[in-house]
Amino acid sequence: MQPKQLTLFRLTLPIFLDAFFHIVLGNVDTLMLSHYSEQAVAAVGISSQVFAMFIIILEFMAMGSGILIAQMLGAGHRDRASHIANSSVYLNSLIGAVLIFVLFFSAPFVFKLFNLSTEAYQFGVHYTQIVSVSLLFEAILICISTIMRNYGFAKEPMFVVVGMNVIHVLGNSIALFGFLGIPPTGLTGVAVSTCASRLLAMVCMIYLYKRKLKLKSDRSHFIEDSKAIVKVGIPTAGERLSYDSSQILITYFVTFFGVVAITTKVITYNIMLLIMIFSYSMGQATQIIVGHLVGAKEHQKAYGQAMLSLKISTLVSLVIALVCFFTSEHLLALFTSNRDIIETGKVLLALSILLEPGRAFNFVLSSSLKASGDIRFPTVLGVISMWGLCVPAAFIMGNVLGFGLKGVWLAFILDEWLRGLIFLYRWKRKGWITKGLVATEDKEILGSSKEKEMSV
Repeated sequence: MQPKQLTLFRLTLPIFLDAFFHIVLGNVDTLMLSHYSEQAVAAVGISSQVFAMFIIILEFMAMGSGILIAQMLGAGHRDRASHIANSSVYLNSLIGAVLIFVLFFSAPFVFKLFNLSTEAYQFGVHYTQIVSVSLLFEAILICISTIMRNYGFAKEPMFVVVGMNVIHVLGNSIALFGFLGIPPTGLTGVAVSTCASRLLAMVCMIYLYKRKLKLKSDRSHFIEDSKAIVKVGIPTAGERLSYDSSQILITYFVTFFGVVAITTKVITYNIMLLIMIFSYSMGQATQIIVGHLVGAKEHQKAYGQAMLSLKISTLVSLVIALVCFFTSEHLLALFTSNRDIIETGKVLLALSILLEPGRAFNFVLSSSLKASGDIRFPTVLGVISMWGLCVPAAFIMGNVLGFGLKGVWLAFILDEWLRGLIFLYRWKRKGWITKGLVATEDKEILGSSKEKEMSV
C-alpha cells in the first residue's frame, strides 16, 4: 500500500478530533455520573486511571510498531512495514485478551489501596470489572488507528471515534434515565454502554483497515516482527507508564484530603485534558512525520519539523489554557454545583496556564526523539523526574506543607518544565541522528537470513 502524503495539518487535525472525542467519552461518564452520585464520580475517576495503566501496555505495542512502520515507509521498505503492521494487530489482540483477566481479578485489591468510602469502593470495583472486557476492543482500536495514521489515513479513526461517542452518550442516557419503559440501570448500565460502544468501534476499524490499506498478510514473520516491536515499544512506553503510575500514587495522596478533593481533581483534570489534546495531537503528528523523514535520512528536515511543531503547540496550549481559565466558572459548573469544588478548580486552572506550555514541550520533543530512534532517553528522564521530583514534591507541598491540591499542581509544573527544557537541549544537540532504526532492522534481518541459510 502506497502511503498518503503527510502534512502536519492533515495529521494533526484528525488526531486532535480523535483525541478530543476520546476525552469526551471520559468526560461524558464524569458529567452524567455527577448528577447520579459524587461517590460514583470519584470511583470512576480512579477506575479510569487504573484502566489507563493497562492501556499503556497496549499502547507500547502500537507505539513501537508505529515508529518502525514510519521509518520503514520513509526508507521505502513497504513490504517490511506491511509485515510489522499485521503482526502488531495479532500481538496486541493476544495481550488484550490476557489483560482482561488480570484487570478483572485485580480490581478488588487495587481499590483497597485507596482511602475510599465503602460505597465508592464498591462502585469502583463493580465498574472496573465490567469495563475490563473492553481491553480487547481497545487493543485492536489503538493498534489499527496507529497503523492507519502512519500510512496517512488519519480521518478514518477520527470518524470511528465520533460514532463511538454518539453510541456511548445514548447508552449512558438509557442507563441513567431510562427509555421507553426501560428502567435505569445506573453505574452498571454506564459500564455496559462503554463496552458496547468500544466493541462497535473495533468492528468498524477492522473493516476500514482491510478496505483502505489492503496489506499483505504473512504470519511467517510474526515472531521476528514481535521481537522488533517489543524492542522498540517497551522503552517507548516507559515514560507514559511512569507518568500514569506516579499519577495513581499522587491520587492516593489526594485521597487523604477527602472525597471533595478527589472529585475536584477528577473534574479539573478532565477539563485540563481538553487543553492537553492539542499538544498531544501535535506530538503524535510530528512523530509520524519525523519518523518518515529519519527513515529517508532527511535529518535537517526532521529537526526543523520538530521545532516548528514545538512553537505552534506551545502557543496554542497557552491560548487554550487562558480561555479555560477565563471560562472556568462556567466549565466547572457543568460538572458540579459544589462551591468548594468550583473555587478550588478555578485556582487549579489558573496554575494550568503555567503548566500546559511545559507539557507542550514534552509531548512534541519526547515524541520527536522517539521517532528518531532515541527511545531510551525520554524514559530514563521521565522516571527520574516523575519519581525523583514530582511525586516527592506533590507529597511535601500537598500533604506535609498543607497546600493541598494547589501544592500538587505546583509539583506538576516543576516536573513538566524540567523535562521539557532537557528534551529541548537534547534535540538541539542532534545526537539522535545516529540512532535511526532502519539500519539496525536491516542488519537483524540479514543476520536472521544467514542463520536460516546455515541451518539448511
